[in-house]
Amino acid sequence: MSGSPTSDVVATGSITIPIMKRLGYSKRFAGAVEVAASTGGSAMPPIMGSAAFILAEYTGTPYREIVYAAVLPALLYYCGVFLQVHLRAVREDLRPYGDDMPTLWGTVRLGWPFLIPIGIIIGVLMAGYSPVFTAGAGAAAVVAAAMLTARTRMTLWRIVEALAETTLRILPVAGACAAAGLVIGGLSMTGLGMKAANVIIEVSGGAAFATLVIAAIVTIILGLGMPTPSAYILAAVLVGPALIEVGFPMLASHMFLLYFAILSALTPPIAVAALAAAAIAQEDPFRIAFSAVRLAVLGFLMPFVFIWNPAIIGQGDPVQIAMIAVGGMAAAAAIAVAVEWVCAASKVLGWGQRIMLLVGAVAAVAPEPMIASIGIVGTVVLLGVFYKRSQTEQVSSQTKNST
Repeated sequence: MSGSPTSDVVATGSITIPIMKRLGYSKRFAGAVEVAASTGGSAMPPIMGSAAFILAEYTGTPYREIVYAAVLPALLYYCGVFLQVHLRAVREDLRPYGDDMPTLWGTVRLGWPFLIPIGIIIGVLMAGYSPVFTAGAGAAAVVAAAMLTARTRMTLWRIVEALAETTLRILPVAGACAAAGLVIGGLSMTGLGMKAANVIIEVSGGAAFATLVIAAIVTIILGLGMPTPSAYILAAVLVGPALIEVGFPMLASHMFLLYFAILSALTPPIAVAALAAAAIAQEDPFRIAFSAVRLAVLGFLMPFVFIWNPAIIGQGDPVQIAMIAVGGMAAAAAIAVAVEWVCAASKVLGWGQRIMLLVGAVAAVAPEPMIASIGIVGTVVLLGVFYKRSQTEQVSSQTKNST
């Protein structure tokens, strides 16, 4: 909801990272999980980061359509992160938290007022109101919801303090966006924006895949150390025209740029989100950043699927969208297993097995229904065979040890 991976790491990481360390995760992995999860929040509907509102204004696309386009990729991204965390927990034989874990009902009973502003923001957005009006409605809802319980009730002075703190938090983003606006104005007046697009096309030779790779690299470089909105604005002006000129659809092209602008927050060598997590986890930020990239690998691959198979962003008939949803789940599971090298227990997969899974994952998200069907079935069968084999070997190993 904050739209800033760094802010989210600071706000939630102070709680989640110590818990993960207490459960047995290494400092490096605990920080990486927080960074990967916080970075994905900017792309997660229904309340996405501020860059998504800029995308809506820039492309003339209603925000509601952007939400529909972003929901499946975001769910698949978090599915990949969750599966990798699960496989790591299985491999390291980590146990549940314990008896002192709070219950769902107890948590809801104490925190239900916080759900009211979220629901109002979602409702107002879906009703088609402007982002500014939605933000105002959300702020008013926060104050009203806080009055419902004595524990969270806000006095007039606390409201003034909240407004002051909000102003301070907005300043860095506002300053960066203002600077980006000056750059965009200069590029537009001089025509350098189209010249940059021509340079990209010239370097790529007009090849579609090469253009996408160059666009991804340039967007990440533009986003190093910058807020996501500023990174997206610059990429939209400098790189967006090149993607459109090659022939890619408008929405898919800008969703491509948005994802890489978001992921620049965890990409070395700057990785501002990892820097924030390193202070909490007490670990080297570069180690956290590289682990976060590994966890977020699906996020780096997803934008290429936007272009290859637009059904993943809702650009297709219901059958195509259902097919890519199933194929995306199979691909996410295959990539998670291939990256973590395990399918169950401590069974380590070989390079050949991992390559087979990656090939199956690519086929599962293909735009051709026949190839996608073969890829889905093949990937599911491979995962089942590897899981069954690892379970059998684990039982045999335990039997030998007991005898």
